[in-house]
Amino acid sequence: MAKQRTSVISHIPATHWYICNLNIDHSEMCCSVVDINRKQLQDLRSVQGTLLRGLDTSLNRVMQSIHTYDGLNMQRKRHMIYRLIHDVHMSSVLDDWESKFHLLPSLLEEISLQNPSSHVCLQLDTKGRFNRLFLSLPNITMYQDLWMPVLQSDGTHMKHRLYNGICYLIIGHDDNGKNIFIVICFLPKETTEHLVWFFANCALCGLDLDEVAVFVDRGKALYAHKILHHMGLEINLKFCSWHIGNNVKLNFGGKDEDICVAISSLQQCLDGESYKQNLIDIHAKFPPKNSNEPFKCIAEYLASIHPMNWTVFGNSILTPQETHFINSTWPTKELFGAPIKLFGVKTTSANEGENNAYILNNLRDSHPFDAIILFLERSVATFENKRLNGRSWTSSQYNLVSFAKAVTDDQMLLHQAYQIDVVDFDSRIFRVKQMQNSLCINTLSLTEYTVDLDHKTCTRCPTHAQLPIPC
Repeated sequence: MAKQRTSVISHIPATHWYICNLNIDHSEMCCSVVDINRKQLQDLRSVQGTLLRGLDTSLNRVMQSIHTYDGLNMQRKRHMIYRLIHDVHMSSVLDDWESKFHLLPSLLEEISLQNPSSHVCLQLDTKGRFNRLFLSLPNITMYQDLWMPVLQSDGTHMKHRLYNGICYLIIGHDDNGKNIFIVICFLPKETTEHLVWFFANCALCGLDLDEVAVFVDRGKALYAHKILHHMGLEINLKFCSWHIGNNVKLNFGGKDEDICVAISSLQQCLDGESYKQNLIDIHAKFPPKNSNEPFKCIAEYLASIHPMNWTVFGNSILTPQETHFINSTWPTKELFGAPIKLFGVKTTSANEGENNAYILNNLRDSHPFDAIILFLERSVATFENKRLNGRSWTSSQYNLVSFAKAVTDDQMLLHQAYQIDVVDFDSRIFRVKQMQNSLCINTLSLTEYTVDLDHKTCTRCPTHAQLPIPC
């Protein structure tokens, strides 16, 4: 038997590993700890080549790249990869965020140059940072006489963690009842000072705020109204009944549907008698509760709001008895405008709808720069649709827009539901009574109307008095 050859590693079992060479110099990526840290990971070429703008930065792709090119298994360091991806992404977002703020002045300047009749106002704070912005569409003074004299104003909070200001919109209605985007504004907070600045810019851009009904949420807008009044700027504010309903539900509770129906019925009352009766019905349906609130019940709370600030009755032509009723019931209540036709509007629902559109388009999570772009795109699309609709109506030889035509068609269906008596044949004045057993489309509190054909008037007709469309 041959003798086994001896060596320096003869004492090491064959199943064990041994170090054959040792490099005592530190390599570029060595920190003398058998663990890779965040700084080392970020400096790896595989990571730098993977986390580039426009490329897939998913966790699996980054881990696969590190394993392929650097031979590192990061299965136990997944959290570190997550944080690294987030940091790189946020640094890119911050770069975009800052660059868009720098682009805002040039964007607004270009809008102003291309649309000389538009109104643009951009203000910075004392440190030169973005503070507030106002932008209105061009040619407002030219076209506003063609719109319904009703505006809706409301704001929504932006949701991005780098900007949580308020986006304010003013929306009007064209002659067909469709929304028109008029103003977009960004404010840092919904304070009286900022709302004064907002409404002052609305006046500067040409909006006749005292000649139209401006529906707003109660609150800071009322304080702004007082300040603007002392400055000589009048605004005809009307209260949103939807926000009034929210205040009722917040302070008194109750079922949403029942409260909304009750408030809507009160808002749509056409005369003093139906207004009083609706308050009696609301008091019976929602009796007083033991509460520390200043108002004992819902009816008392609603009765504390001057009818002229929100109801159809308060904005109608009043009889002497109704004028005395209002003056004696609300002698000291403050008015925030004059009586004016409401054109069927009672809430800021148009703003709520556009705010929902902002949510669907992720604008509340975006930069003001992106919101302005969307505002302009939607405005252009709206006016283009209006132009096409107008061409379609004229080619079809319509003399009424579809909104007015629908109301007129409904009126034509009512002739069988009414009985007509002649009051003065020579003057062509008739008394129209609603039959008790008729299923009338337009069932309201009054069942008797006096129609004057020569003057084309109908007493307390909501179609003529509030729209106004000939009955």
